[in-house]
Amino acid sequence: MSLIALNLLESTVTLYPSQADGSPDLTSPIWTGVTVENLVVRERWMKAETRPSGSRWPRKHPLVQQYELSLGRVWSLQLPTAGGGLVMGRGYYVLDVVWVDGDSGDWHRETFYNVTISDRSRTSRDIDGGFTDEQVFDAEYMAAPSGGTGGPGAVPAIAGGLPYVVKWNAGPDAAPVDLYAYDPATHGFTEAVAGMAAPRATLAYTAGVFTLTFAGASESAMEVGTDGSLTVTAMAVGAPDRGQVPWVEFWYGPIRVACVTSGGRLYAASFVNGAAVDGVGKFGLTCGGALAVTLGGTGVVAAVMEA
Repeated sequence: MSLIALNLLESTVTLYPSQADGSPDLTSPIWTGVTVENLVVRERWMKAETRPSGSRWPRKHPLVQQYELSLGRVWSLQLPTAGGGLVMGRGYYVLDVVWVDGDSGDWHRETFYNVTISDRSRTSRDIDGGFTDEQVFDAEYMAAPSGGTGGPGAVPAIAGGLPYVVKWNAGPDAAPVDLYAYDPATHGFTEAVAGMAAPRATLAYTAGVFTLTFAGASESAMEVGTDGSLTVTAMAVGAPDRGQVPWVEFWYGPIRVACVTSGGRLYAASFVNGAAVDGVGKFGLTCGGALAVTLGGTGVVAAVMEA
């Protein structure tokens, strides 16, 4: 296994205003490709505390992570200086950080959503060394980290929408794990981390047939057959109870659009027989390369559903 150690000089930071759905407004970046003087990314967890009967110490239960991003840029003003420089507002932002290794060309990306300003300060370095404009942001969630090889020219542009992620949920005391990232352009699923899916649940296209199979199961929990039909054990409107874990969740940004339990029960907002049509916020499942099923915030659409 080869490793790289990325440094601050190899990073660039871009801040976008958020659109109404939380996606970045790519036409109006606030800063683009900025190298910062310092950068701190903190992952903090909201926790609940219980005191089990007979236990000597209280027990803490991590519930959900939140992010704090501290960065400092050289304080500079655009001429003429009457504008006063960057002014932060009360709105939401998207913060994108990309590192590119100067020797190997390998790159790594982390993108944070629903970012809000928390604190700002200006610190002098020394008597004639200028100032550092320091900003502290809070972020609600982060897209699954991505990366690749090839150098700066190979880094893809940030997606205009929100991240599509398939998560694994093992139980009430376990945090969901990112299994796959979904590409709405190709309808393909890519493992978040190589080897992560096999001991949990596998999403795969085999001979044009899509299957979702839980580890150790003899049959798939969900399948799109050769005729484009969606097959599950059962369908239900709403969300499962905790007694049905493990399950796999389909997320578009902060919204869970569908859930499949290990028993093959599919949960969604609604189920409609009809022609599947691609759209923002929808997971598209194909049969022989043709779109057959969509999973979205308004529900599941398929020409044929079997349970």
